[in-house]
Amino acid sequence: MTGRRSICPVFLLDVSASGRQDTRGWLQGICPDLRSQDDLGAAVLRRHEASAGGPEPTTALICPSRLFTRAEVLQSDCPVPRGAGIYAWYFGAIPPRVPTKGCHSIDALTLLYVGISPDGLRKPSSRSNLRVRIRNHYQGNAEGSTLRRTLGILLAEVSGFPLRRVGSGRRMTFTHLGEQWLDSWIAENAFVTWLEHPHPWEPEKELIRKLSLPLNIQGNAAHPFYPVLKRLRAEAIATARETPIASESNQQRRMPLAGVPPQ
Repeated sequence: MTGRRSICPVFLLDVSASGRQDTRGWLQGICPDLRSQDDLGAAVLRRHEASAGGPEPTTALICPSRLFTRAEVLQSDCPVPRGAGIYAWYFGAIPPRVPTKGCHSIDALTLLYVGISPDGLRKPSSRSNLRVRIRNHYQGNAEGSTLRRTLGILLAEVSGFPLRRVGSGRRMTFTHLGEQWLDSWIAENAFVTWLEHPHPWEPEKELIRKLSLPLNIQGNAAHPFYPVLKRLRAEAIATARETPIASESNQQRRMPLAGVPPQ
């Protein structure tokens, strides 16, 4: 299966009052030859191609040459490198309550979240890398993936699978069947791109400061959705703690055969 490809299309700059009113000016800094919003995509591409030292991290992620599907990332010949870097998640469907005003969109997909691996600042001893982290978001569970936990909590009313304590009660997931449901949703709606970078927390900080990324929590307190998301996650965790441990003895998680990008 081939990945979602982008030819650096036009950005949708509907900037909200979220403290990011300077987004257009920042993008003009990346693309000094920008004359109008219609020229923005081509301008970024020209700057991207003309960069002698390689693509700027922010340019490579907001104007990716292609986006990858779940099926591609989880195949044996995984395209994700094992190095340090930053990754960006684009979504075809938006989870309930998530505001998209001011978010960057390309080709009908919306950028909602960026992440890094390893996190050399907060977890200096981490041995994780881009491949490990991205694959974990695609096939792990809510205990080990912040992104999966956030998506599952936001989608709980749709899926019917709330966050639950499992096993001995110390771990929290959406149970085998709930994680399976989330696998399918992510396969259809979540696409990823990445860039290797020796200090990925640097471009991450810039992107969180300049763009509207409603699913990011760490370092994103200025975003208007931040308190809402924090509250929803806290409520889901509190409810899970008060609810009996879920039995998974009769459940078996089956992986979706493929992630088919929406047309």
